[in-house]
Amino acid sequence: MKTNTKRFSMLAAALATLLTAAMAPALTDKPTELSFPPAVFVDFDPCTGEFHEITLFFDVFLHQGHKHNFVGRAVRTGFTDSGYELFSGNDIQVDNGNVFISKFKDMWRNDDGRMFVASGRFIFNINQEEVKVDSFVFRCIGGETIFPS
Repeated sequence: MKTNTKRFSMLAAALATLLTAAMAPALTDKPTELSFPPAVFVDFDPCTGEFHEITLFFDVFLHQGHKHNFVGRAVRTGFTDSGYELFSGNDIQVDNGNVFISKFKDMWRNDDGRMFVASGRFIFNINQEEVKVDSFVFRCIGGETIFPS
């Protein structure tokens, strides 16, 4: 499980880096919209314990219209080769120069009724150079969460 937590944390950190690097100054309150190539990786189904390939698509909305504030929002869609579809995926990142916050939540559903959630929260105090929160949840909904042995 620790490997999967690290994988999702690394994916979130990579997205944060991409968001920050791709920032374009906003001339109005309307966010800058970007799309990224799909992210494809192998992970396990927490409802069955079987491994499957996950494909995620990102549409990113960047807003830097206020002094010392940056807000990035990613809307995700996706699917797995085992039949799941990502029906609610979002990620928000805020950086005000003092703290960086990243939160995401992805809800997945299979036609056979299985569902799972992947969510996480990361808070970094920039002034103290300290991670305050680094949490991750990956579980089956409406059934027992099974981890590979």
